[in-house]
This record gives sequence, C-alpha cells and structure tokens, in this order.
Amino acid sequence: FVSTRSNTIWQSVPMLDRLAKISDTDRTTQTRIINTVVSINSVNPTNVGIVRSLFGWGMDNFSIAYENFYDPSIQRYEGTWFDRAHNTVMDVLVMNGVLGLIAYLLLWFTILKSIFKNMRGESGEHNNKFVLLGLGALFFVTAYLVQGLFIFDQISMYIPIYMFIGYMGTKFGYDDQRGNDFRDVGKSYLIGTFALASLTSAAVVLLVFIPFRQMTLAVTVPKMGDPVLFENRLHDMIYPYNYIQEEVRTRLMSSLGNSLDVERVRNMEIELMGLQREYIDNNQTKPSSVAALGYAYTQLGRQEKNSATLEEGEKVLRRMVEISPRRQEMYYYLANNLILQGKFDEAKSITDAAYRLEPNGLKAELFWLVVFSPMDWTGEDGTLSRLETLFSKEGSFVNPRDLVYLRDSYKNYFHYFIRVKDTIGFRNTLAQAIKMEEVIDRTSKWQLEQGFIKEPIKSVIDGLKEGLSLSM
Repeated sequence: FVSTRSNTIWQSVPMLDRLAKISDTDRTTQTRIINTVVSINSVNPTNVGIVRSLFGWGMDNFSIAYENFYDPSIQRYEGTWFDRAHNTVMDVLVMNGVLGLIAYLLLWFTILKSIFKNMRGESGEHNNKFVLLGLGALFFVTAYLVQGLFIFDQISMYIPIYMFIGYMGTKFGYDDQRGNDFRDVGKSYLIGTFALASLTSAAVVLLVFIPFRQMTLAVTVPKMGDPVLFENRLHDMIYPYNYIQEEVRTRLMSSLGNSLDVERVRNMEIELMGLQREYIDNNQTKPSSVAALGYAYTQLGRQEKNSATLEEGEKVLRRMVEISPRRQEMYYYLANNLILQGKFDEAKSITDAAYRLEPNGLKAELFWLVVFSPMDWTGEDGTLSRLETLFSKEGSFVNPRDLVYLRDSYKNYFHYFIRVKDTIGFRNTLAQAIKMEEVIDRTSKWQLEQGFIKEPIKSVIDGLKEGLSLSM
C-alpha cells in the first residue's frame, strides 16, 4: 500500500483515500508536527521551570501555553486558533504536566494489565470466560489510544470511555466473594458514600448544568435578533460567575458588534466589555478573548467617533500582542486601531514587523496590503501591482472574508479623515480605494472565467466614484 498509494485505485476507496494522500509535506501533517513541537516546548523545564513542567498549565489552558510558544511558520499552513493539540497525549502533557501524563498512562497500563491477567487463569492457561471479552476490550483500548494521536477528546467521547472504565473495573476488579449487601458495610462507610454522592450532585449542578445553560443561552438568544429578549436574558447568561464566562462574554460581545447603532445594544455591549475587561485584568486569559475585547473597543470607538474608546482598545490590543507576539493577525487588529487614531506610521511599522515574522504566511501579504494600500496615493509602495499579483495566482482567490479585510481597511482611513475633517486625505484615499476595487473587479472576473470562484464579486466602484464626485 505504501509503495502504491499514489495509484488512483487507492485514492478512490473510502477511508483509504485519506491515508493514500498523507505525506510529510501535507498541510495537515505539517500542522500536527509543529503543534507537537510547540506542546513539548511549552513544558520544557528550561523554558517554563520545573513546577510548570511537572504540573502543566491547567485544564483547558492549552491555548495559553500554545500562544507563549507559537511557531510563526505554522501560518504557512493554518491560521486557526488552536485550543487543543489534536493529540490527546500532548493535550494531557501540556495541561496536566509530566505527572499528569504519567498518571494518565498508568491508568491505561493498569487496564491493559487487567485485561491480559484475566484472559489467563491462575494456572496460566486461557480463561475462556474472559478471552472474548478481553479481546473486545483490547480492541477498544487500542482503537481509542491510536485515534488519540490524531484528535482530541470531546464530550461525546467521554461517555463511552468512562462507561468502559467503569465496566472494566466491575468485571475484572470486583470480587464475587465479597457480596453486595449494604448490611455488610459499616455506618461510617454509608455516611461517607452519601456525603460523596451529595458533593458530586452539587458539583454536577454548579460545574455542568449551570455553565451548559449559560452557553446554550449565549448561542441561541443572539440568533433571535431581539435586543429586548437579549437584555432580559443577559443576567442569566453572565451570572453566576464561573469558568465558562470568558467564552460566554467573548461570544456575546462578538454577536452584538454588528448592531452598535441601536442604543440598547450599545449599552449592553459596554456592560459586557467592562465585565470582560475586569476578567482579563485579573486572570490568565486566552489570547482570543483579549483580541475579541480589543476588537470590540475598536468597533465601538469607530461607531461613536470616540478617541478615548479607541485608546482603550489600543491598550487591550497591545496587551494582546504581548501575549501572542508571533501571530501576524494580532498586529493587523492593532494596526486597524492605530489607523482610526491617525497613527499611520506606527501602523505601517508594526505591519512590516508582522510581515517579517513569516513572509510566506497564508495571510501575510493580504494583511500588509490592507494597511499600506489605502494610503499608497503615489504608488511608491507598489501596492496595486502586489494586490493584482496576489489575486492573479491559482490558490489565492478573492473570497468574502478577504473582501471584508480590504474594504474595512480603506473605510478605517475614511473614518479618521472624516472625524478630523481632512478633506484632502479623504479624497486621496477615496481615489485609491477606487483603484483597489478596480483591481479586485478585474482579478475576480479572471478567477470566475478560470473556474476558481463560482459567483461574481459585487462591484462597489460606482458608489465610490459617486462619493468622490460629491466630495469635489
């Protein structure tokens, strides 16, 4: 199979087709290799000290460790925020440390040892009663551990896993001679069992049911598009405070960001931003949560033309860059904020620095262009030709998200020039925006003819030209 995997026969067989396409240059393979190296670096005692190495970064804190040791080269293949290593062993190592990984591996070693032990009787001969059961259990454990090298555990996976562990403990570890009559156990044992059951029940309510309800509301209520309903349920979504609130508040801020022109929505956004700001000022936070807060400040400052709000956003975004200094996207968010404040030279400087982190990154060229293009009035930076080159090669297609990046870039310059009443700057940027859109229009038509994109890109050139004529 290995020597003939490039054959079309293998690549047309379900499941085998994925194996046939795997190579050491495959995007997914490279991403997983880089993630593994980053994971190991994040618990290397020479990097983080012996305590962090032994005990890890804490449950669900993989993303924090990941950003501390982020490898910019991964941006050649992927720009996703990773909150898991896509490798269960690496997840356990990073979150629980070396001691946690040893305990995890000992658990499975004990289960495997129990299986083999019970497949043979005390005389060493096969115990027919347990052979079939043992083979099935062995298959289950092997399948789980192998798949764990490529994916991460999910809630749907925990249910069968813990059912299996409980069943194995009962089947292979329970002594039939002990009996199960409660009258055989002591009073203190019963009291302890009752107390443990009560604590477990309380923990399930506080740590499972309430967070689940809060997240369910945070997902469903914004989709209904009713600000009154959102306001009425806001308290239920953000209280009581618990571990899920960082994610809930980030999600709620993002859902409100497109409706800031409604006063009720704006007030709720400000309340959420204050709560999230308080959280990140006092806790170890995920970089994505800090990015969302900084973006929210930037959007609100742009909407209200408020310099103080933009400055607060800049502070948050600078902290974001400190937390994740190797991710190019972080510099893009900060640059947009600086543009809205008129700090053009600084925006260009940090964009240049971000580009140098990984010039071959998937979005490196695009992020550079969205900052430099709108003010390249004389063509000195050659941004229009670079933009045309970017969208004239196979594999780099005009897509809706890239259009948002490009069009938001010149809109941010518009907002600043309008706020400071700089007519010349506004007109020059508007004229440059028309040239940018002409490049987008020309390259998107070519991509449509080549079959690289399926639908034509809606042109906004006429609207921009009308705006330019009115500003004269």
